[in-house]
Amino acid sequence: MLSPSPVIHSALEFPFGAQIDMINACMADYTAGPYQFDTNLFGRAISSCAYDLESSRIVFHDQQLVAFVYVRHYDDRTRIALLGVLPEFRRLGLARRLLNQVINEARQQPSRLITLECLKANTAALAFYEGSGFSISDSLLGYTAAALNSEKASATATKTIQECSPFLAAKEIVFGSPYDLPFQFSGYPFLMSAQGARAFCLRSSRAILTWTQEQEVKVHCLVDLEGDLDNARQLLLTLRAQFHQFPWRVHPVCPEQIARSTFETCGFQPVPLQQHQLTLLLDPDKPAAS
Repeated sequence: MLSPSPVIHSALEFPFGAQIDMINACMADYTAGPYQFDTNLFGRAISSCAYDLESSRIVFHDQQLVAFVYVRHYDDRTRIALLGVLPEFRRLGLARRLLNQVINEARQQPSRLITLECLKANTAALAFYEGSGFSISDSLLGYTAAALNSEKASATATKTIQECSPFLAAKEIVFGSPYDLPFQFSGYPFLMSAQGARAFCLRSSRAILTWTQEQEVKVHCLVDLEGDLDNARQLLLTLRAQFHQFPWRVHPVCPEQIARSTFETCGFQPVPLQQHQLTLLLDPDKPAAS
């Protein structure tokens, strides 16, 4: 038991630099490797709507930031983006206290449920969330693909696709997707800023891509608005042929149903790290967001 009792504050009350130092210290032993946040990455998380600082919470104790939970309320849900505690303050109930506060505050929102993503290999965190009432609602998979030679690329280019506005594509995905997409694969980040993104369509399928500094194509979203995964697969095959000179990457945020029917049938290789999407239903009687 800590004395005096730690106080929970809004993340808006603390400078970015102090929050970044806290996150990096808390996540130094993270399952996927230590976090290396800087001002640029933290700013991008805020500008893409991954974090809402007003709703996010930080535990302050003895003039020190010791634990945090970053959240975002949107549509009919609350998403926990990141939760961590300094190693020397673990097993003191701080994570549980933060999670309970998020749940209580989400009940005051239009939220029907709380979602989060957790690495499958992070068994301690999975046990913590499942012990708090969350259940696994989906598996989230990631992939890579090497560059193709021009001859092989020509053989896979089967359809004529169109380039479209990434903002409009994101809007269509957010409001028209038949799938329950995790935040990072949903198009939401591109409603705030589509800078550097390119979007492509083939009939009812939409894809949003960016290019990294290493000249790698990053797939942020691949969805068919009518649930036609074969059409989404054709869009992916054609895009890969069009940009065959680049390697490709999909972070482990693609829902399994989409991933198995598209990336795995188009020559992409699964990455070792996979995630679960977990959900806590708050109020089954609340109507779903339209």
